[in-house]
Amino acid sequence: MRHLIRQSAQVLPMTALLLVLLVGAVGMALDSGRAYLVRARLAAAVDAAGLAAARAVTRGEDAASRKASAVAAAGRAFRANYPDGYLSSTPQLRTPQLSFEQGRVLVDTSASASLPLGLTAVMGFTGIDVEASAQAMRRDLDLALVLDVSTSLAPVAQQVRDAAVLFLERFSPDTDRVALVRFAYGAVVDMPIRTGQRGFDRPAMRRQLQAAQFSGYTNSAEGLWQGHAQLNSVLATQRSSLRVMVFFSDGVPTAFASRFGVAAPAGCDVAGVLVSDIDGVSVRGLWRMDRQEEPVPGCAAVTLSPQALPPFYNAHGERADLPVAGGAPRSVGARPSWINVNRAARNLAEAMAARARADGIHVYTVGLGPELLQYGGADGESGSDMLKCMANSADAPLRCRAPSQPAGVHCHARDAAELKPCFAILGAEILRLTK
Repeated sequence: MRHLIRQSAQVLPMTALLLVLLVGAVGMALDSGRAYLVRARLAAAVDAAGLAAARAVTRGEDAASRKASAVAAAGRAFRANYPDGYLSSTPQLRTPQLSFEQGRVLVDTSASASLPLGLTAVMGFTGIDVEASAQAMRRDLDLALVLDVSTSLAPVAQQVRDAAVLFLERFSPDTDRVALVRFAYGAVVDMPIRTGQRGFDRPAMRRQLQAAQFSGYTNSAEGLWQGHAQLNSVLATQRSSLRVMVFFSDGVPTAFASRFGVAAPAGCDVAGVLVSDIDGVSVRGLWRMDRQEEPVPGCAAVTLSPQALPPFYNAHGERADLPVAGGAPRSVGARPSWINVNRAARNLAEAMAARARADGIHVYTVGLGPELLQYGGADGESGSDMLKCMANSADAPLRCRAPSQPAGVHCHARDAAELKPCFAILGAEILRLTK
């Protein structure tokens, strides 16, 4: 009898110990699963915070305000992706660390979460700290913003200015380079791209945009030429890995520049701009190709020779890859007729964009107004189709798609109220490429 009692007394402590071990093992399994879920959620939240900070680092007028914007954006993204009290944990996001290296912005983000333990506590453990860290990088960018400021846009001039100003807020004045070009009869570089350092003067560019006046006809090719020239003015060894041209217009081009065959007056065989007039018949010139709306002195009304149009664009020197007379995709003769000037202007706009893309430049386009969607003009085509061809967008006509060249995006704004959303779409697409 005594033997049985002594044996029972030994079994009870062993049973209690086994129960503790069993509860501890179950607790470890459950708490390990919770810790895994917390760690995965924490890592995703840290990634989101870093990306948000990298995007927001462009907002502000000085370095301190831009850093504050990045820190605030990181906090919002972290909280959106890691709810308070997730699995009873207590998270803490550390202040993101920003550094600038050769035009890139690096954002180092880290966070921890304190997770109280459940059944594992029977083994003497009270909690576990989970850590996560990430580094986000935003590539530097070279960008040319090319804006149509022709007469037809005068009624919505302020909406165009405001949309462009808001678009520029997306880019870093510390690391991104930006050129500002406006065009009508000719193209004017309001703010050249910086070739000796990174960044751009955003307040000065904002002032330039607000001061822009709207007048003249549409010479898209010259705007594209100057945008391309600005991007190429940076030495090849110092160019950003991402180069972009954003082009805005509300219509098809009606003018282009070259050296034309001039019969009179003497001395007017200089590079200038011819216009296919709105009457659908007349051809007028010459205007300066480096001014918005200014005649070439002494050549405001020239008499053209019967074979006035050159075979190739030659306003800045002969360019055999930019055909005028005989050019594609629309057949152009050398006679200076309204149809030939109109077709040459459209051919050159598409050819200029293709030439930029051949240099690795991404071209994005914004079109404004319902007229761009209408099929008409000399060849029964829409202005939007031409802008899609320039961008090499996924919805461009088959005749102009170039799979080997960078693909861009075209956004059509039906009215001025849709300009800001269109520019926002392009801005988001461009920033996506900086990651």
